[in-house]
Amino acid sequence: MDAQLFNEHLWLLVMIPLAAIALPAVIVFVVLYFRQQRTVQMVEAIKYLSDRGQPIPPELLDPPRQDEKEGSPLFQAITLLGVGVGLAIMFYMLGLRFLSGIGALVFCIGAAQLLAVWIEGRQGNKSGNAAD
Repeated sequence: MDAQLFNEHLWLLVMIPLAAIALPAVIVFVVLYFRQQRTVQMVEAIKYLSDRGQPIPPELLDPPRQDEKEGSPLFQAITLLGVGVGLAIMFYMLGLRFLSGIGALVFCIGAAQLLAVWIEGRQGNKSGNAAD
């Protein structure tokens, strides 16, 4: 009975791992494809403007970066600290104490980012004082 069930669902046992491996590759391909399309459109716009003798806006050549929109590093670090504590408490309260380490890991990442913000701030102050 078990061998028959195994044979009937053999395709699932093959397709699930293949899908798990292929899905990230498909996601990367789609992201790269659309990024390439955006670049092609930008080049066409620059060609069009230059053929017409129009000035090329600086925003077209140097678009705003994504990291500037995501918030300050201090905000990100404090958010990770809170998420880490929240995950650790949640797993502890659910009786999944062995998973509390996930929260501790996220907390440590946030603490490292907070330390980096603090060090960068101190280095900025030292270079600012040296110029005075």
